[in-house]
Amino acid sequence: MKRKIGFCLAIMLVLAMAIGVYAKVDILFWHSDGTYAKTEHGDSYFADTYYGEVSVRGTDRDICENDRECYFEWVRIRYNVQGEISEVTTYSHGQNDAVKRIERITVKDKWNNKAKTTVHYNYKTTPLRGNNVHSVGDSIYGGGIFRDDKMIKTWKIVK
Repeated sequence: MKRKIGFCLAIMLVLAMAIGVYAKVDILFWHSDGTYAKTEHGDSYFADTYYGEVSVRGTDRDICENDRECYFEWVRIRYNVQGEISEVTTYSHGQNDAVKRIERITVKDKWNNKAKTTVHYNYKTTPLRGNNVHSVGDSIYGGGIFRDDKMIKTWKIVK
């Protein structure tokens, strides 16, 4: 009897070690190593946790409308778990902020066969301002929607 129990425990241990849970990291938005949005979710059926990370650095530059130079003001990630919204935003401290500002979020998925969790990202760029800068004007808002391991929509709006 002890031998059967030991054998069953050994089989269970081998199976537990063979079933690995691997996490897949998806880059939702990437401007540089200081300004991005990414999400991570396990590949297995039983994975029920999402890990999001957003980062922004004010000294990162982009070219906006009319060839104006802009900086990233903020980056946001939002999870929609069947109507329950969880989000986090990180803000730069201005156009000369060289510090990489990072925010993280952990969201639990629901165990049912309803709609999958949707991940949204947004960012805002603002034209540079200063004595020697002539790039004043409209800000740019961008974003996208990620579901089922693929980007389903992206946009850019000038306001």
